[in-house]
Amino acid sequence: QATQPIVTTHYVKGQRLRTDNPDGKIQIIDVEGRRILDIDTQKHTYSEITFEQMKEAMQNAQQQAQKKMEQDPKAKDAKANVNVKFKVTPETGTRQIMGQTSNESKVQIEMEVQAQAQDSGQSSQPSGPFNGTIVTTMDMWVAPSVAGYQELGQFYGQMSKEINWVPPSNIHVDPRASQSLDELQKNSANLKGFPLLQYMTM
Repeated sequence: QATQPIVTTHYVKGQRLRTDNPDGKIQIIDVEGRRILDIDTQKHTYSEITFEQMKEAMQNAQQQAQKKMEQDPKAKDAKANVNVKFKVTPETGTRQIMGQTSNESKVQIEMEVQAQAQDSGQSSQPSGPFNGTIVTTMDMWVAPSVAGYQELGQFYGQMSKEINWVPPSNIHVDPRASQSLDELQKNSANLKGFPLLQYMTM
C-alpha cells in the first residue's frame, strides 16, 4: 500500500486550513484560534491541541531525550556534528501536466554526519570517527498559476508567524547549516508555485 496513490483534499478559508485524508481522518488548523483539530470520521472521535500545548510537548520531548542521553554513559560520550547543505538549481525545461505549464526545478539536500564515540572503558581514545553523507535529490515540476496556491501560501505564512518555536539554548546549531538555509532562502524564487510532479532520489 505504500506505493499506491494517495489523494488528499485541502480547503483554505482565511486563517483556517482543512485537510481531508483518504482514510476518513480530517485535520483542521485554526491559526486565529491557535489550535489544531484532528477528527476521525470512522471512530467518531476528535482531539484538540493548542499551539501552546504543542510547543510545550515538543520542549518536554527534547528535555526527556536530553535526560536520557545524560543517563546513558555511551550517549554522553558520543560527539556528533551535522552539517546540512541546500542547493536549488532551476532548469530550462517545461512540461504540460494536467493542463498546466510547469517549470522544472531541482533541490539537492546533503546531510553530512561526523561522529566519534568514546570507549566505555578506562581509555579516553575515541572508537571512531564515523563519517557519512546522505544526499537527497528532488526533481520537481512546478506550476506557478495553480488556483488556490496563493491562498495556501498566505495561510502557511500566517502560521509560521504564530508558531515561533526555536530550539532550546542547549542545542548547538552548526553555523554552516544557517548559511545553507540562507542559500535556500535566496533561491526560493525558483521554487515558487505548486509542485505537480516530484521525483525523489536518496
